Amino acid sequence: MYASQFERYELKYLLNEQQAGVIRRALLPWCAVDAHNADGESGGYPIFSLYLDTPDLRFHEAKLRDDPERFKLRVRSYAGAKVANLEIKRKHKEVVLKSRVAVAAADLEEAVYGGARPIYDEPDQWQTLEGFGRLMYETGARPQNIIRYEREAFVSEVDEYARVTFDRRVCVQPADGWSMQGSANEWTMVDGAWHDNGLDSPVVLEVKCEWRMPNWLQVIIRRYELEVCGFSKYSTGVEVLRRHARGLDQPANREELYEGDG
Repeated sequence: MYASQFERYELKYLLNEQQAGVIRRALLPWCAVDAHNADGESGGYPIFSLYLDTPDLRFHEAKLRDDPERFKLRVRSYAGAKVANLEIKRKHKEVVLKSRVAVAAADLEEAVYGGARPIYDEPDQWQTLEGFGRLMYETGARPQNIIRYEREAFVSEVDEYARVTFDRRVCVQPADGWSMQGSANEWTMVDGAWHDNGLDSPVVLEVKCEWRMPNWLQVIIRRYELEVCGFSKYSTGVEVLRRHARGLDQPANREELYEGDG
């Protein structure tokens, strides 16, 4: 079943691989391995996200200011997939509201402006497609960059909805039109953005749940003293590419990453 509407809390944490292994083992009594994981038990699956933004990077700047009301537009696909998911992701204070519509990858450029047809002929899919196209026209958004990473996912077996993911090997490249998977030799790793955490190859832990975090998950977070971080793959990628274009090395800390870049 294709879920098209989400309303949830999303919390993010930065870990090293040792911490990720400990947290992963702690999840297993409560969670099932996501069916999309590489071997059915462990290992990630590749995700490609094409982020759209205005010419003056309005969506990126809203994230840097931490505006309580903001949204982003992106297209998500998986390696070799013939389907693209157009996503409107809104942030309302601490709550994330996400709408998505599935379209044929071959029809992507037409679909983002409200053309083409949803793969699933349902009213909410048509509504999201129309809304995505309207925001494209109103904002003048265009392809900005592509983020690629590998995700290992777990789904709660004891709650109505709770999902925990581990994202690794995050990298970025400038968008080249509507290509979803980019050029093999153009990727820039974003690891250097987290050197202030002592993490050379960080793992991004994301917790997604409805209304409140399950008690068992709260216990795990407290036991291992994990601290929430306001992290955005897209905004981090924008700043890393800015520095890369100026011939600068990766920054030593996140403050330097944003310093002077507006």
